[in-house]
Amino acid sequence: MTGTPRDIDAYLAAVAARLQGSRRHRRQLLEEMRDGLESAAEHHQQAGLSRAAAERAAVAEWGEVDLIVRDLASATLHCEGTRLSSTVLAITPVLALVWVTFLLAGPKDPWPQGPPEVELGGRLLGTLASIAVAAALCGLLTLRGTGALTRPGRQRLGHQANLWAGTGLLLGLTVNFLLLLDRVLSGPDSVDWQWAVIPIGLSCYVTFSVHRTLNHLRAAGRLACTP
Repeated sequence: MTGTPRDIDAYLAAVAARLQGSRRHRRQLLEEMRDGLESAAEHHQQAGLSRAAAERAAVAEWGEVDLIVRDLASATLHCEGTRLSSTVLAITPVLALVWVTFLLAGPKDPWPQGPPEVELGGRLLGTLASIAVAAALCGLLTLRGTGALTRPGRQRLGHQANLWAGTGLLLGLTVNFLLLLDRVLSGPDSVDWQWAVIPIGLSCYVTFSVHRTLNHLRAAGRLACTP
């Protein structure tokens, strides 16, 4: 036999087809699985089995694909959820500083009398930022350590907290863009477009990254948190 063992390949392909998470995370999990399967197969070969029989025995030891995928989904919730919580905690104050500086600075003030929609937007931003930070802290503390992987209730709480954290951040960025639109419509010459690339570019990158992570978490949650 040449190349990679066929039975192990088929097993990994079945797992990979249902695996959730970022590309790097999925690749890391599959590499760790391959190492484990290869090690088990070599052990069986040393015990006298043929290569094909050793592969079948190794695959049988790992168990059904459905169970493996569910266990790996739990690992994805822990890894991706922790990363999202850390991102929200780190980026929220940075975004707030960048947007406040950009919206309040400029060659001309388009809101000299503080219109109601601007005041409402400011309050809404404060509320959404508070929700995002509080939820991120809850998710980070709940999923701290590997104990959450074996406690379904704790895992579900951390998962929901992370979803709230990411959603709160995305809604806050949406409000920022609406305030920018209002500023442009109220006074086009009040926007310093030379510096607009900083908050807009940073927000677009964060929006794309967080939205993608939320999709991964929702898909993994359907596998790991479903009774």
